[in-house]
Amino acid sequence: MRPARGPAAQNPGTGVDGSGDLWQSPPGTNQTRGRAEPERSTAAAMIGAPVSNPTDADIIAHLEAAAAAIGNNQAADAERHLAAVLKSRPDAPDALQMLGLIRHHQGRRAEALDLVSRAVAARPEAPDYASNLANLHLSAGDTAAARAALDDALARTPGHPGLLYDLGRVAILAGDPGAALDHLVQAAEAAPQAPEVFGALGVVYQQMGDGANARAAYETAIELGSRDADDRFNLGTVCMNAREWDKAIALFEEATKLNPDHQRAHADIGLIHGRNADYAAALDPLRRAVALAPDNARSVNELIYAEAIVGDPLAGIKTGEAFLKVHPEMVDLHHQVAFAYLQAGQPENAVKAADRGIDRGVHPTTALAIKSAALNVMGERRAAAELLDFDRLIMTKVQKAPAGYASLDDFNRALVDDLLNDPTLEYATTNRSMEKGRGTMELFDGNETGPVLALKGLIMAMARAY
Repeated sequence: MRPARGPAAQNPGTGVDGSGDLWQSPPGTNQTRGRAEPERSTAAAMIGAPVSNPTDADIIAHLEAAAAAIGNNQAADAERHLAAVLKSRPDAPDALQMLGLIRHHQGRRAEALDLVSRAVAARPEAPDYASNLANLHLSAGDTAAARAALDDALARTPGHPGLLYDLGRVAILAGDPGAALDHLVQAAEAAPQAPEVFGALGVVYQQMGDGANARAAYETAIELGSRDADDRFNLGTVCMNAREWDKAIALFEEATKLNPDHQRAHADIGLIHGRNADYAAALDPLRRAVALAPDNARSVNELIYAEAIVGDPLAGIKTGEAFLKVHPEMVDLHHQVAFAYLQAGQPENAVKAADRGIDRGVHPTTALAIKSAALNVMGERRAAAELLDFDRLIMTKVQKAPAGYASLDDFNRALVDDLLNDPTLEYATTNRSMEKGRGTMELFDGNETGPVLALKGLIMAMARAY
């Protein structure tokens, strides 16, 4: 695939986070981002200028021992070797770099930033140092500083694919998909065998709403041997948006094989099964998704419903009530728990849960419907009927003709003529609600004229009176 340049940025995408983990270099970019061991370069570059007596061979031995200790998760041993290096070579870039990574993983971010900044100053021609410095800035939420560090490094090594890749990822995190696309296209051209670059391109295209190029980018990443679960997951979301349910599920399942704790993949497998009324198939992935993220409202909501339909309604109630103790403001969850109570044969508790939703909701129609059903089960049919007597909530008024119209008939004819030519009807002349989500309020954008402006006046007057 040769990546195409996409349209202007629209919405945030998926698949890239700012967790603070030091990045792994894309294969083929000739960069060792986040690597603990020193690069094989000249001894002078590795060890810095001497200020005491140890030989170069001694310093190199300490650096190699420190790298081995880091690889074996023996941070204390690594620090001992690095301290020996820095005592005699305080500007030794590889020692500064490795100690900075250790401090980063210890949560001592200020020290890490200082050490890696010194490493970059001592060895400005090393792209991997600049990349780690950028990621330390990202872990502190400073995308501007991250971008500046990478821009400076790229000026020293123009066209470096690893730096272009990093700049693309930083631009994604900064919400600038246009810049991200420019950097990543260049990275892909310079390193056409790097799957990570194409995976990041897919994220950018999704941000831009370009599903076709996003699909092609993710497929290329997978063809190039990507083992990143997010590449499968993100491609699955493209298929999901295209209603290619079987393909989406297969890709999400691949993602969970690569990363068994991929919460969003488990959740979306359950979501698709649920949307297709296969609640039995939805249960296990939703249970796993909720176990991985008990505070994820969407997963909890879907699980309660699936449990209520084909699983264990009492388990769904337990999950929902535990969630609502922490998040009582989640109105839809009250509705869902009420439904589970109803399915469990507990209409009295269903009424109580529905009342919680009614008390908190702005338009609690679902809660009203479930409460009505529960009241019917309890034999309180009159109360149920009154609850759903929406006519008592309707205000009826015969309007006078707006100013400038001889009669209501004249106004209605003018309004119909105007609306039939409105551009909002171009997409679905038969049923506006079925395509593009066109609704009455789209007519009122602050630029109304003629009968549409008069209609808005009538509606607003009715609303005020009501």
